[in-house]
Amino acid sequence: MGRKAEKKRDLILEQARKIFLSRDFDQVTMTAIIDACGISHGGIYRYFASPSEIFLTLFERDSHALLDAVSISMWEQRSAVEIIKEIFSVYQKAIWDSKPNMMDRYNLFFKTHPEKRAVKRKQIDRLIQTIEQVLVYGGEKKEIKQVDSAFWANQFVYFLESLHHNVSVIGLTQNEVQEQFTRWLEQLKNN
Repeated sequence: MGRKAEKKRDLILEQARKIFLSRDFDQVTMTAIIDACGISHGGIYRYFASPSEIFLTLFERDSHALLDAVSISMWEQRSAVEIIKEIFSVYQKAIWDSKPNMMDRYNLFFKTHPEKRAVKRKQIDRLIQTIEQVLVYGGEKKEIKQVDSAFWANQFVYFLESLHHNVSVIGLTQNEVQEQFTRWLEQLKNN
């Protein structure tokens, strides 16, 4: 894809993001996205076939951005404990953000579109693998105890993914969530 095509694709994605944040997914049409982008019908269909395809592209892009940031942090030799804290912070901010955010939209989408859950499952698996790498990296740096990194990565990711539900349904507070995260992390840290 050439530079011009890449810029147009990015424009479509960012305009669509704004629309997805302002409406329920099922209310978003290609026409609304086309109008927001100021391009022709044919112009958008060169890149995307449906609002669903655009939405899933945004989801994958956002997921990759987090995983890439983690990889860069390890490459820069940053603290594994700080990397884990930053990942937690991303989830925590999305949960307590008073404005609509894409994490809310993604969760609702996958809840109401079970036929697309394989995409979410793939993202979860990649996140688990990435956390596992951070734990191994932390062990090599002597910041993290030598542990079953696959088990602890699974526990952390399922904790992160359940936060949104548990905060909204049972009313967990920010302090309760922070306390659980701190306890989990203290079990791993090499004091």
